[in-house]
Amino acid sequence: MTIIEFIDKNQIDNLCSTLLFRPDETILVGADEGFLNNLSARYTSVLRRNRIQTEVSVCAINPERLSDIIEKLELILGTESECVFDLTGGGELYLAAVGVLFGKYGDRVQMHRYNLGSQKLIDCDTEGNSRTMSPPALKLTDMIEIYGGIIANTEEQGAEVWNLTDDFLDDIRRMWVICSRDSYKWNRMIARLDEIYAKFGTGPLRTSFSREQMKLAQLLTRTSQNEFLNFIVQLQNAGLLRFTSLANDTYRIVFSNEQVKHVLTTAGQILELKINQVLREIRDENPLLLIRDIHTGVLLDWDGRVTSGDINNEIDVMCLQGLIPWFISCKNGKIMVDELYKLNTVATRFGGRYAKKVLVVSNMVNNGISRQSLRDRAAELGITLIDNIDVMSDAAIKQKLLAVCNQP
Repeated sequence: MTIIEFIDKNQIDNLCSTLLFRPDETILVGADEGFLNNLSARYTSVLRRNRIQTEVSVCAINPERLSDIIEKLELILGTESECVFDLTGGGELYLAAVGVLFGKYGDRVQMHRYNLGSQKLIDCDTEGNSRTMSPPALKLTDMIEIYGGIIANTEEQGAEVWNLTDDFLDDIRRMWVICSRDSYKWNRMIARLDEIYAKFGTGPLRTSFSREQMKLAQLLTRTSQNEFLNFIVQLQNAGLLRFTSLANDTYRIVFSNEQVKHVLTTAGQILELKINQVLREIRDENPLLLIRDIHTGVLLDWDGRVTSGDINNEIDVMCLQGLIPWFISCKNGKIMVDELYKLNTVATRFGGRYAKKVLVVSNMVNNGISRQSLRDRAAELGITLIDNIDVMSDAAIKQKLLAVCNQP
């Protein structure tokens, strides 16, 4: 089988039929041969990584001349024994040319269209019959490469990778309980704990300090010292660290493990991991939703090459739903209006019109944008806003994310 793809700016449209059918050959049809060759190399890389041996070739056509399009397509049709035209993408003249060929050759011209959202394959050369075809299990690295970028903080490059064991997922739940009581206070206290560990850390998981040291370092006033120490007691009661009071107003903190220490010294990290945890529960409870490859803190490089001066953006949480990427921005406090535009720009660049865009906000600190303005602007950009997440139950958070799953 040979599949003929008319190049579309939504990159996954150019490859979905190949992923579904694994044909002998896929021919990319478009205007610019150099651009087509670039796509061919990228797509081949993804296919080989997923053990698909399809050969990807190119055919440059003048997209403004219907006669040229018909001539080139007719040549392909006469050369290949079994051709299927994918009508998922492409301009009007391409579709008109296929219509002309269908009128001339009838059943020799096979046509179909694939809907990524419904996972329906529609046979356009018959009576419009459709069937459900689930896409293969690609990874985020594949999807980003299809769109011409790379994930710049992979495990192979030494980036931190979360080990989301059952025990650590329980740690996340306990940390979230404390955070959700007052997310603004959580951010302040985590920032102080980070400063204290940075100045007085005595080992990979421990730090010792006195009230006098905190005072001299201008970290906390006497009043806020008491608030901070009470916060540390809450963390100890939750089993997240050991807190010991020594002589002369000196204290020792020992974190329960490295991952917990990282969360407790990084403001905002807990919300990202909470969303990750809930998505994993949705994945496990609803396998037919095809939620896959859930990651936190994904650094996207725009040009596909890691070099100095690169344009890149970090997305707090990403996953795939079938062949549809999710882009989730998590704000556990301060939020600026440009966060909406940045999320929309990145999601459109690496997910096209299929991208699902979500902004998760806890106790929002006003920075010149009201909650209503935030909702209005999010709606204009097609971004799902999940607000006041810090006062939601786990079941309510799950329902909000399930609603995103079911969006068309």
